[in-house]
Amino acid sequence: MHGEDAARHLQNMAPTARIIPVPKFSRDWSRAHAYELGQKIKAACYDAQERMSSDAAAQFVGRNAEKTPDRHTTIDKPYIPFMRNLESRFQRASGLTNRSEYKIFYGWIHPAPILLLGINPGGAPSNTTPDGRMHKDGTIAAASSSYFENDEHDLLDCKWRENYGLQSLLTPLVGGDTKLIRDKVVKTNIAFHRALKKKDIDIERAKADAAPFLAELISVVKPSTILLTGVSLDEFNDQFATRSSVVVPAERDSRIHQVVFAASKSVLRATGDEVLVVQLAHASHFGWTYARYQVSKRIAEITN
Repeated sequence: MHGEDAARHLQNMAPTARIIPVPKFSRDWSRAHAYELGQKIKAACYDAQERMSSDAAAQFVGRNAEKTPDRHTTIDKPYIPFMRNLESRFQRASGLTNRSEYKIFYGWIHPAPILLLGINPGGAPSNTTPDGRMHKDGTIAAASSSYFENDEHDLLDCKWRENYGLQSLLTPLVGGDTKLIRDKVVKTNIAFHRALKKKDIDIERAKADAAPFLAELISVVKPSTILLTGVSLDEFNDQFATRSSVVVPAERDSRIHQVVFAASKSVLRATGDEVLVVQLAHASHFGWTYARYQVSKRIAEITN
């Protein structure tokens, strides 16, 4: 409806409805106004989906009060409709047709204090099953072939080499209990195209394809800390922050030619929140630097 008066009238007629007043399209309408309205509508839809999913979960528990749902009980969690929708739109935008060619999710997407961003998912598409669950040599490529409805989390449930370094980094940051990574850390990448080696794909195009969808993920996760493993701090801030200030200048290990620690306070475009963004060395090859340079301790000192 147009205008606050019309919105109030409609609200009286339908008290439970979500009304979004907008100005007349003929009055100073612009692309910016259209974008703002689109974001409001999107947020309202996600809120409605979350309420519906939460209601469904509550009804499930009520019908099964004698059995408490555990991690292996499938419930359509809040934000899983968002995950399905985002994946479908990414497929259309990128031209990639199945999960052998890309990977977006490493666990259930939900609000969490820590967002972990790598460069891009590993594994050759030719060696990965279409559902993204397994590599054809028998190794696990994902803890879930769906949307992690049972709280699966790749950082905990997959025996990847880099996970041991990441767990040692993250455990102190989530309160000292590795199991809390399941709820307090969301992982994805700055590019979603799968490749055995970064040089096997057009990485800049892959980043561009992922950027608008990563922004949506950030807006759902609403992290207070973002950890970049192998991703440039400056590159992230240029793309996803409106402004940033250096907290710790880049420190390099000259033997491996890697930034091992750098930090900024950055205001995110997606949420408007100021967060701590930390650049670390790539987890697959240089996870040992997390302990050597006391990365967890230094992050905790900045955030406390």
